[in-house]
Amino acid sequence: MSKFSIKQMVLTAMFIAIGVVLPLAFHAIPNAGRVFLPMHIPILLCGIIVGFPYGLACGIITPLLSSLFTGMPPTAMLPSMLCELAAYGMVSSLLMRYVKVKNTYAKIYISLIGAMLFGRVFYGILNSLIFNAGAYSMQVWLTAAFVTALPGVAIQIIIIPTIVIILRKARLIDGDEHRSLQTESPVDMLGEALRLIQGGAVSCVVIKDGVIVHTSDGRGVSPLLEILDQAPDKLKNAFVVDKIIGKAAAMVLVLGGVRRVYGIVMSAAGNEYLNKHGVIAVYGEYVDTIFNSDGVCPIEKSVIGIVEPIEGLRVIKETLDRLKK
Repeated sequence: MSKFSIKQMVLTAMFIAIGVVLPLAFHAIPNAGRVFLPMHIPILLCGIIVGFPYGLACGIITPLLSSLFTGMPPTAMLPSMLCELAAYGMVSSLLMRYVKVKNTYAKIYISLIGAMLFGRVFYGILNSLIFNAGAYSMQVWLTAAFVTALPGVAIQIIIIPTIVIILRKARLIDGDEHRSLQTESPVDMLGEALRLIQGGAVSCVVIKDGVIVHTSDGRGVSPLLEILDQAPDKLKNAFVVDKIIGKAAAMVLVLGGVRRVYGIVMSAAGNEYLNKHGVIAVYGEYVDTIFNSDGVCPIEKSVIGIVEPIEGLRVIKETLDRLKK
């Protein structure tokens, strides 16, 4: 599969089109562009939803096309506005990729507000040093970036996170995996794997070369252990989608040589262990610890202080044997 996903390019093109058309709806309102910032919305959405480098591309292409076809922004304002919008698209996408927080809303808000602040500071610096050198003051910057634009800022903070969450819940867009999992497998294979797991048919799906090569059902780490023991070649360089991934499962995955993992639920320890061993790890829900009906999962307890995956595998098997007895 190409590094540049067709789905991501289509989404980016859609946001660019919205960025060109949406400001026209505000054309009849005096100074509407500076007050309501309609072009900012699709660019920030593109950065948050589609990721890097698509958010950056959207921030560059949108004002260029808009200026060409609609005359907005005017040519004199285009360079500074292009830099500002490019910063929004780039920073929002990078923050969504690298900020690690448990709550999805918090992650979106951090990415959104971080991008909005960075873009405004970047815009002010460029104007004071390059585009309007000698004629640009702190007061002018504060007025333009925060006072005049306050309604637009409020609109962005209210509607952008809501739009992202609604689209994710409706499964019209993916979570973080479409940015972090550049796999050989088509993006829709993740959706197929999730449908199988959420439908209750299986708990673990292994994907290689765009094909589901193995599915298994069972509790905890047992399905992964079974694959590692009976068909280890299936895990080598594979993309594994699992219902719950803690540190114990992460150790088995590392031993199997997987390249990418998606956990519907993933613990902090599991995520950290996978990252340390070079496995791309993405999750639907992030939790501190894996629990069962009796409290903290005993398998997770057994590997807390273990670093080496081979030692972890030995302890996991011993613990499972003891629990069965």
